[in-house]
Amino acid sequence: MVLAALYALGVAALLAPFAFLADWDLRDLTDGLIPFAILLGVAFVVLAVARRIGFVLLWLVLVGLWVWLLVPGVSDLSTLLYSGIVHPFKFAFWSVLAAPLFIMTTVFADAGTRTRVGRWSLPPTYIIAVLWIMLVSAGFILRDYGHPHFPWVSISAAITLATLGWLLWAPMPAVIAAVAVRAFWRRSRGHELPDRGGLTSA
Repeated sequence: MVLAALYALGVAALLAPFAFLADWDLRDLTDGLIPFAILLGVAFVVLAVARRIGFVLLWLVLVGLWVWLLVPGVSDLSTLLYSGIVHPFKFAFWSVLAAPLFIMTTVFADAGTRTRVGRWSLPPTYIIAVLWIMLVSAGFILRDYGHPHFPWVSISAAITLATLGWLLWAPMPAVIAAVAVRAFWRRSRGHELPDRGGLTSA
């Protein structure tokens, strides 16, 4: 259960500064997350026995958490569409729970086929990490300067931001999970890690 301990330490290390930057009480952040914490615990237990299945389960739980964050208390389609305006900051919170697992993926998994970006040739996990940081940073900026209650945010601007929330931020967790699982799966079909059974034993 070393990986579970590392994951918990990573979340704790990110949660406190996030709560400070977001000016939220930690209890408010964790309300309603107990079922997902239990599911993550179960997935880590599976991970200790069947690494590939457990790893996929971990990402499925995190994607499920994101879906739960997207649609709380939505009563109609217009409300659902307009809720996209808060997706950037919700994504920042989701990242607190997902980033430690993704970092472990980047460290232990296969880099995979490299993608050409200008002069550089980078693995998909690195590209996703850069996009991830950009979206999280934008989430904090939009929380502070792009909310509809600010007088400089017009109705049309708010609608545009809500649309971008659905187009850019809403699908990102699924993309992150897909890249992480693919990288891990490639590693599991290749060389084992040096520890007993490794991260990749089935």
